[in-house]
Amino acid sequence: MYTDEYSVQSVLGPRGWRCVASYGADGSGGITVYAPSERSPGFYPHFTTNKSGLRGINVSAQPSCVGCYLEMACPYFKRALMRVQRWFHGPRPAKCRIPRRERVRTLSSTLVSAIDPPRVTGNNYPSGGPYFAIGNVFLSDSTSERGTSGSYFMTCALPSRDHALCYASLNWFAKHWTG
Repeated sequence: MYTDEYSVQSVLGPRGWRCVASYGADGSGGITVYAPSERSPGFYPHFTTNKSGLRGINVSAQPSCVGCYLEMACPYFKRALMRVQRWFHGPRPAKCRIPRRERVRTLSSTLVSAIDPPRVTGNNYPSGGPYFAIGNVFLSDSTSERGTSGSYFMTCALPSRDHALCYASLNWFAKHWTG
């Protein structure tokens, strides 16, 4: 189990790997667990454009900034897209589209699965490299049973032989952070 210094988030990952985390005052930010042979992705890897190649697990959180969490979720949840367009006069159109060849499946009204096949750079971080990027996107709004707003995007990009760990990590996170 990996966690940041202040226990804001925890994530299940391979033993002996490294992690880096950074959060804003509103709780936005994330944690990335990466292989010891990889170069550190830095504090805000999800804002970089070079997504390809990294083996790792990443959680990006947008718990407070309404525009930020709606924009993170708008490709996957129609209600987020409608609110972004109504309240913020819409983001750039590409931001609210599911990336080409990304596979998406609705798991519940608040949770969506997103898979970027190898060499497909979708919204998952990391993606575009030699591994499947398996991710879950969570959206909560004030009308949900949780009573809090925010979105979370968790991704795991590991070799196929380690996909059981990806699914275990995604399941653990969904149970503990989105329930």
